Amino acid sequence: MQNLTGPYRDDIPDRDVITQPAGRGAFSFIDSADIAAAAALVLEHPFAHRDSVVTLTGSEAIGYREVAAMLSVVLGRAIRYEPSALLTARRTLLDSGSDPTYANVQLVINVTARLGMAKKITPDLERLLGRPAVKLRDFLQANRSAWQRRVA
Repeated sequence: MQNLTGPYRDDIPDRDVITQPAGRGAFSFIDSADIAAAAALVLEHPFAHRDSVVTLTGSEAIGYREVAAMLSVVLGRAIRYEPSALLTARRTLLDSGSDPTYANVQLVINVTARLGMAKKITPDLERLLGRPAVKLRDFLQANRSAWQRRVA
């Protein structure tokens, strides 16, 4: 989820657009606060989790068109998703000064979504924490100031 307030953020307040090469792929967006809570729990009780494998995911698979629609409601203005070509997105990152490793990681993340491999949902986070994962809609609402238009 924090990619939306971090590296993917700038086009939203500046141009009302999300530009990513994920195509129609969906992601099981997860809040880093949920990941941290799960990690803290495991570190606090390491023997209780020894030899266990967990896959932390959000509780819903959402594509960027749906993210744009959610942001449109939260922000009160139309946000759209414009999928870009994979290699064009990588080139844009490199041209803007991004490290090649970072550009490659972004490429792999989006290829994974395009192939339908990023939409997996597991009950592991809820089972660990005893509560549901933060919903993307709630995260967007709580962080709406990140996408407000910039005043010149």
